Amino acid sequence: MKTLLTITALVLLTVAATAGQPFKAEKGSKITVAGTSTMHDWTMVSEEIQVDASIAEGGATIDGLKLVVPVTTLKSHKSGMDDNAYKALKSDKNPQIIFNLKTSQAKGASLLQGSGQLTIAGVTKDVTLDGKLEALANGKYKITGSYTLDMEAYKVEPPSFMFGTVNTGKEVTISYEIILSK
Repeated sequence: MKTLLTITALVLLTVAATAGQPFKAEKGSKITVAGTSTMHDWTMVSEEIQVDASIAEGGATIDGLKLVVPVTTLKSHKSGMDDNAYKALKSDKNPQIIFNLKTSQAKGASLLQGSGQLTIAGVTKDVTLDGKLEALANGKYKITGSYTLDMEAYKVEPPSFMFGTVNTGKEVTISYEIILSK
């Protein structure tokens, strides 16, 4: 019993000590964009994301978060597809995809709902994301979730290739797995 109380006290002290402190994305964090085409499903992944975040006291919500994904770090391992995606995302004029969290609230054990602004191809929209916030060892946190969007809402024309014979669907799902540490 004494050991259990000691462990509980240490966990609470770790959570309290990290509250309000700035966190960054650790190596291994990633954003995945998945979609469909008339030929096959496809994915692009970036592991070069930049995050500045602040976790609320108690670790139940996020006080603030800014996530930046350099567009040209999204890779499908097919250079032609990558080039078409960068062109569709207007990466020459808008080199980053940005999410700014405005508010978050706990929705149950580890579940979280966040509202903020998502900017893609220079177009900013208000979005609400559902995700999961987990406390890990050593004062780290893990944020996971996904969000499906219509590319045309961001004025992104779904890419086509092979002279228009292969077209991508207009909806994509953005999944995120972010490990935060101080």
